Amino acid sequence: MSQTTEAQVLNSPRERLVKWLRDFVGEFRIQYSSLTSDEQPFVQKLDNFSKPCQIDVIWSRPPDVQNLIVTTFEDRPDLEIYVNGPFPTYEAVERLESILQESRWNRPVPQHDVKNTFTEDKTFRDIVDRCFVDIVRGMRVLPYQKPFAKVSTGSKMLLTNQAFFWTIQGDLSNLKSFELAREIIDGAKTQARAPKSVPRNITIPDPKMVQACGSFIFPPVWIGSEPKPSFRERALGGFVRFPPKVFEGSYKDRMIVATDDGFIAISEADREKATALLNEIMAVRLLEGKATFSFREQEVEGATIDPDTKEIRSMGVPSLSIRATLIEERWNPARLPVYVRRDVISLDDFKAWISRAEMVTQNVDIADSLRFLLEAYTHFQDSRYKESFVLSWVVVEKHLYSLWKRLLKEEGLPRPRRDKLGNTNYWTVDFVIESLSLLKQVSSAQYGKLISMKGLRNDIIHEGETVSKEQAQQVLEEATRIVTDTIGADPMNSAKE
Repeated sequence: MSQTTEAQVLNSPRERLVKWLRDFVGEFRIQYSSLTSDEQPFVQKLDNFSKPCQIDVIWSRPPDVQNLIVTTFEDRPDLEIYVNGPFPTYEAVERLESILQESRWNRPVPQHDVKNTFTEDKTFRDIVDRCFVDIVRGMRVLPYQKPFAKVSTGSKMLLTNQAFFWTIQGDLSNLKSFELAREIIDGAKTQARAPKSVPRNITIPDPKMVQACGSFIFPPVWIGSEPKPSFRERALGGFVRFPPKVFEGSYKDRMIVATDDGFIAISEADREKATALLNEIMAVRLLEGKATFSFREQEVEGATIDPDTKEIRSMGVPSLSIRATLIEERWNPARLPVYVRRDVISLDDFKAWISRAEMVTQNVDIADSLRFLLEAYTHFQDSRYKESFVLSWVVVEKHLYSLWKRLLKEEGLPRPRRDKLGNTNYWTVDFVIESLSLLKQVSSAQYGKLISMKGLRNDIIHEGETVSKEQAQQVLEEATRIVTDTIGADPMNSAKE
């Protein structure tokens, strides 16, 4: 048997792609490490190839279409790469059915995972199963397409907190790996530098339109009722939807409009302010036990509202956002790995949600705590446990100082003395916890938890200590309890203190 040279091996399309993927991931990690701590969070989960990372490729032709399932499982080797194909499209069903039986898919989807909040998937295999079905459906038009003139990234989709999906039109190995890595990193740098209160897309505003900002509620929802496509629409595949307006109202003297697929716009042109207002609303839904993610400022885009009909006339979603797929679903849902099941919010419940949010956030401190809590929850779901812990602790510490100041007021102390005893420069949270414990304002069990949390907080800030999922969850649950109890007691009375 003749000896196979490295050049001959790399002539294999499969091996050439494996080498390209390894080079790409290596280049991505080098460039990612050059980002500052402020820039790194702007690399979206859909584009993050940090360690650990596994890649499964489903490659059919002609024309070349490569579907990537990227996972970040700790119990699988880093840079474990499987390239399935290239195979002819007519073999797709048999090939995918065989791949689906492989043992690496047999793992449960954690109950807290974002995907579990709006699908019935119990295992990762269930999720891959649906992806494969959508891959086959997308192949229906391939026999009628010419080879792609250039390699391009099609749709991207978050599957779980530890997996995402890319569709590539063409063969990735024909690209320069460092250029795709640089595109992702440059995108993160651009977003990190973007002015916080100035929309990225500078356009001449239509004087007749109300300037607004908005984005999609996530995890995705239907507002009012779930649309039911006809038999023809389901049989033929994708169909264009123009989601109707289902709600118009006001929030803090601003117009607010929502469509049935969960896009919500508020007539606030300043993106920073609009993000804060929308997150107040989202946080109230979170407290009702519904999984709800915060809006990151870079995910909130400019929109316009017709002042006469109250219809949303223009809107957008950044392509790197996990919400990007939701706008793509409007145009061709059957060709994407879409969210099969969404929570349905009745119109009455949606109106009550907006009304309750406006009522409880009249208290500025409560509004701040709600936004901190929502951010903490979102970071937790994104496996950023340190960030989640710090934000949750802010809620806890604000509550402790509020409790301390209320106690001083109830004791009838004059204002100068209350100001002195409430000054954080002299009375640290350590002193406040000890004082509240001595005065029986916190139980022995609460005291122990607070001291432990406070100690970890100090280690994080001063020594860069890592935080486990369990530690982040404990303080997140405490912050949630505090905000829930505060709102349940009487938020309007709290505002007067």
